[in-house]
Amino acid sequence: MSIGGGGNREQIRKQHEYDMKRWKYDWQSMQDKHAHDMDTWQISVDNAEDARLWQNQAATNEWVDKDKMRIFDYNNQVSSYNASVQAYETQLDYNNLALEITTNDNTRKYNEQQTQIGFQNEELLMKLDDSFTDTGVALRGATAEFKQSAKELGRKSDAIGQKTLQAKGAQLATGQTGRSARKGLQAILAQQGEQQSALVDLLQAEESSYGLKFESVVNSLNKTQNQTAFGQQQLQESLKSATAQYESDKQHASLQKYSADLSAEANIAPEPILSPQLTPPLDLPKPTVLPPREPPTKEQWEGIRPVKGAVSQPSALQTASAVAGIAGTALTVGKALGMIGGSDDRLKYDITRVGTSKSGIPKYTFKYRVDGKHGPKYIGTSAQDLIAMGREDAVGQKEKDGFYYVDYSKLDVKMEVVTT
Repeated sequence: MSIGGGGNREQIRKQHEYDMKRWKYDWQSMQDKHAHDMDTWQISVDNAEDARLWQNQAATNEWVDKDKMRIFDYNNQVSSYNASVQAYETQLDYNNLALEITTNDNTRKYNEQQTQIGFQNEELLMKLDDSFTDTGVALRGATAEFKQSAKELGRKSDAIGQKTLQAKGAQLATGQTGRSARKGLQAILAQQGEQQSALVDLLQAEESSYGLKFESVVNSLNKTQNQTAFGQQQLQESLKSATAQYESDKQHASLQKYSADLSAEANIAPEPILSPQLTPPLDLPKPTVLPPREPPTKEQWEGIRPVKGAVSQPSALQTASAVAGIAGTALTVGKALGMIGGSDDRLKYDITRVGTSKSGIPKYTFKYRVDGKHGPKYIGTSAQDLIAMGREDAVGQKEKDGFYYVDYSKLDVKMEVVTT
């Protein structure tokens, strides 16, 4: 009895020593884990703040760059507009110069036509003057010739009269009387009459020739006058045509200038418009990062110090979990060992399939709803999938709440913590 009792006490003592070491180890582990979690949390806070500041600065830089581009585009519009206006004014000056050159050229051609028509008219008048001169010369020559012929005929008539007087004197001087004397005198008078008649015929012939020459000269003059009048009429029509062509050329040049002005105006760039400034970006709010759950206090930890002489004690870590209020996650000692876990889909969220085991069991990552959004992420399987696959042998159900759990020892899938 004593030996057995002593051995039992020795076992209890050793168990107590182990429990105390485990209790101290768990305390230090929780402190270390909390310190690590606090460091991780602070790093997350710093990283989140750095990311927020970086995003705010990036948004501000983008806004500044866009505003610079807005001003840059506007300045380019202003430059393009000013350049187009300058080009428009230069084109107008060119169009005015082209119109002036064209007008001067048309005026020069018109003046040359007028000069040519004037020379042609002067030539006609000169020909008409020459015709008047020639006519006057011809008339004076014919008149002089006629007068000379008439004078010559008068001289001849006088000579005939003198001869007749001499003949009459000679007849009278003979002293003849009577019939013979009368016959002789009649013969002289008859001869005088024949000669006078011949002279009258010559005079009439000269007058007729003079009249024909006069009529011919006058007709030639009239013809020249008519030709001159017709030529002047043609020149007047040519002048009218030249004037009409000159006016038409002026209008055509003006239309060309107007068309060129419109084309130049159409090339003016649109007036620059400065687009509205974008609304400055808003700073992102500071994110809220939930700090790690505080571990049990020293007083609470002292409350679960192993009792000397106890045969069986729950692990300090399990007790600490209960003290810290995380036992509600439905984790058991078996879950902590990776053998049994609450794998009911109704207890989970953020469920993502990540693969399939060799035996065909689906594998998922998930979080427990009771842990909140900052709780750890696990990898495991689904109790509902196992039931559907006919693997009820690895699924159990709690009588208290009716949730399923999985016995991972019967599967080729392990339940593990992915992130904390």
